[in-house]
Amino acid sequence: MVSIAIPSTCIGAQTCTNLQQATFSLYEVSRACAMFNVTEIVIYDVREETLDSKTDLSESKPKKIKLDSESSETSKAMEQTNSENRSLDMMFSANMLQYFITPRHLRTLIFKGIGNNRQFKYAQKIPEIPYINDSHSNVIQGIAVPRAKPKKLPGQKKLTKKNRRDASNTKYINIGFDRLFALSKEQTVPVHSQVFVDFKTGEVVSGPRQYTVRAVKNFSHIFTESPFPEGYEQTLFVPCQHFKSEKTPLIQEVGVPDSKEKLMLIFGKWDEVQLSVKNDEELELEDAADLFDGMYPTFSKARLEDVVMVSLAKLS
Repeated sequence: MVSIAIPSTCIGAQTCTNLQQATFSLYEVSRACAMFNVTEIVIYDVREETLDSKTDLSESKPKKIKLDSESSETSKAMEQTNSENRSLDMMFSANMLQYFITPRHLRTLIFKGIGNNRQFKYAQKIPEIPYINDSHSNVIQGIAVPRAKPKKLPGQKKLTKKNRRDASNTKYINIGFDRLFALSKEQTVPVHSQVFVDFKTGEVVSGPRQYTVRAVKNFSHIFTESPFPEGYEQTLFVPCQHFKSEKTPLIQEVGVPDSKEKLMLIFGKWDEVQLSVKNDEELELEDAADLFDGMYPTFSKARLEDVVMVSLAKLS
């Protein structure tokens, strides 16, 4: 069970100069993670304005990735993310990585206004990742939807607990067909949940394993918000995108780990990792090296998407 963490700067001005480059970089990361059954992808926020390069993130600069300068939806999203003090690149990366593993027939349901949102301009043209959905399988992913709004009985002033409970569950699944799919054997699932169904038997089944996506503002949240209650068993640093001479961390290099159970690979530039750790008030560390069990070197001067693919291939 391998997890990876990537920096928000993976599509920053230093690596991607336009929306198309950013989209394809994230697609390659998604494809590699799907191919090698990665459990989760974490995007940690690196404040580019605090780096030595002083990258200007204003839309007026030519190197700024223009997500959607004309869409009112994107403008609202920008205001929201700014108010939460999260970088646009981090949230864009999280949305894209989730988009690429979402079946095509569910994308318009999950990503509202996708047709008019220029963020997905190039993503919509990319083929689905072949490792996610098997077209020859009877299992298909869908979203549970209510058949109709619950109604009060004559004389009732408000809905009863039973009516509210019934309204929170449904047997109808939207699987992209013209008509809703009804589960058999009086099965019900929570409304708005994503489930896998066997459209021949009409039952809810376990689907293919997919990675989950997390976006964290603080570097420490990589560990404190882990899906594993006891945390990761091993954390390795994987250097990448060292296009110029970078500082080398005082971390012992390791080979392919014997155990890949609950393994976390953190990708990025060491300067950015150090900066993220120092900016995290929840971490009282002077040296980020204390967080790692070793360094897993591949090609430190290569782009992130290439290093992710090579690293996961070596682990397989």
